[in-house]
Amino acid sequence: MAIDLLNRKWDSSKLTREATSSLNVAIKAGIPIALYGAGQTGSLVAKSLQGSAAFFIDDTPEKHGQALEGISVLSAEQAFKEYGQNLLVVVCIFSAKHRFLETKKCLEDRFGWHVCTFVQALFLNQNKFDYLYLEGIEKQSQLQDEYIKIFKNLADERSKDVLIDHLNARLLADFSGSVDSRTELSFLGLASDAIVSFADCGAYDGDTVQDFIEWRGGNFGRILALEPDPANFKKLTDRVSKFPYDYKRRIELWNMAVWLCKGKTSFLSSQSVGSCISDQGNNLVSTETLDRLLPATDPLIIKLDVEGEEWEAVTGALEFIRAKRPILAISVYHKPNDLIDLFNLIASLNVGYKFFLRCHGGDGTDLTLYCLPLPVNDQPAVSRLLDSETNVHAGPPPELSNLTFDGFRQLASDVTLSRHTKVGFPDSYRDGKEYSIFLDVKSKLTSLNSKNSLVLEIGPGCSLLPVILASHCRNHEQQLVLVDSQEMLSLLPDARFIEKIAGRFPHIDNLFNKYKNKINSIIAYSVIQYVFAESNLWDFLDCALSLLTDGGEMLLGDIPNMTMRKRFFSSAAGIQCHREYTGRDELPVVHFNQLEPGQIDDSVVIAILSRARSQGFHAWVLPQAVDLPMANRREDILIRKP
Repeated sequence: MAIDLLNRKWDSSKLTREATSSLNVAIKAGIPIALYGAGQTGSLVAKSLQGSAAFFIDDTPEKHGQALEGISVLSAEQAFKEYGQNLLVVVCIFSAKHRFLETKKCLEDRFGWHVCTFVQALFLNQNKFDYLYLEGIEKQSQLQDEYIKIFKNLADERSKDVLIDHLNARLLADFSGSVDSRTELSFLGLASDAIVSFADCGAYDGDTVQDFIEWRGGNFGRILALEPDPANFKKLTDRVSKFPYDYKRRIELWNMAVWLCKGKTSFLSSQSVGSCISDQGNNLVSTETLDRLLPATDPLIIKLDVEGEEWEAVTGALEFIRAKRPILAISVYHKPNDLIDLFNLIASLNVGYKFFLRCHGGDGTDLTLYCLPLPVNDQPAVSRLLDSETNVHAGPPPELSNLTFDGFRQLASDVTLSRHTKVGFPDSYRDGKEYSIFLDVKSKLTSLNSKNSLVLEIGPGCSLLPVILASHCRNHEQQLVLVDSQEMLSLLPDARFIEKIAGRFPHIDNLFNKYKNKINSIIAYSVIQYVFAESNLWDFLDCALSLLTDGGEMLLGDIPNMTMRKRFFSSAAGIQCHREYTGRDELPVVHFNQLEPGQIDDSVVIAILSRARSQGFHAWVLPQAVDLPMANRREDILIRKP
């Protein structure tokens, strides 16, 4: 079965015909179509069928006689009385607790109806939906090689069967796969008396905390449970409060979200399992990265079920995962490409993991990728960049105020430095502020909000800012190109939608051969000052502009303007800022009308605008958001190709 599905050519037209056969037969034969389940999924299916559905069937008495999407809702008994067995029933229920096969058998046994899953209806309009792990067959059929790679890397036969069940659901609307118990985890190889700690990220109401305790028989080290939704957190707290004291004293509860950076973000609280980080959120929640929260104990199991933000949570803790190699249990069903992207992300760390796949919910939901660290002696050899190979000379790190391209390479290779210091900033300037910086960038670079576009970041460094950008590109189905030194790029995540090009911009011929006049959005954030001091600013600018497509935009961000700095520290606000920062009652030292070698001032900023405009581009100077760390002395330039 597995070999047949993976070896056959994934022709989207043939797969679609096979997957939608029951529904197509009914439509052509004029057989009435009923939608079973007058809820969110039923509403989506009704829209997809575009008037082909005759009515809804629902078991909730309060819905009988009502209408959804202009279609009446009947009871099953009334539907059978009016239509008899001449009916195709499309089951429109999709949740972890539901099993399509059980509902199908019940309806067939009671009424003799023909029954199919709602996925058949969605596949008829496959380019118009994105529903948890489901998406159009045409998109999925392009990823066959990715799934074959995952199949070959799964560590046991059950995992391979689970993958095939998953693909049957995605490609053939076949929900016949079986469900795995959450407490049957013998494949992890943990002895029953092993003291294991557990981080439950997305703890909901504490159900998986309780499952873990039952699985370990109370034999565990610590439990850290995080849940951002206030209503769910109360349920979690109430459940844990009823545990024996010996359990409670080892459990720590946090009302926050695990994400790719520290800060606050928009959150949609639904008071259910579907609460999630969302641009359409109804409140703000605190976010934190895993590496700041987790206990430094071995062994450690991290469960990530954070409603579609699993990739972000993992990327925010890559350094921790590389160093500690915890056991990972990652939900990979919230977004269509979660399984592929998260498998590739963990595998790219090359620190020695075996991969298992289990399905803990009905109809392909609660699909979980388990990553089990290999014994130390079985780990693959990890190649490291040597000074002799990269022409980076050993010695003390360069001063942060006089950095060059090679200086940054040296910083990137220094394992003792923080990610902020590696890109030239003290931790206090960037820690917890990078998401705010990205929001400011996104508000100006409007082309960044278009789906299926091409994004280039020049000199991304290795902070969380390019990781946040990568998350944005993943969620907007964009391709991201990163140009920097190999040392910097090696510290950023790998993904199918990310292309890394090592080199010093603009001296990279293959970049221009491939992308000239094709880029929609270019970001060079906190880069221009180093180009100005070390290289040819106009060559950099001209080459970057040559990459933009019509309507494309470039943001030269976080430009330190010496003249702007002097203006600020000559003002009352600047004097107060200086005194609060230094703790001394003194005036800041400001000198006008003197040479400032290697520094950008108003004349350089204006010259950049003039250069771009004279070559047929629109260009503007824009202020930074006031809450950014250096908004009082740095500014941005936006350039747009008409």
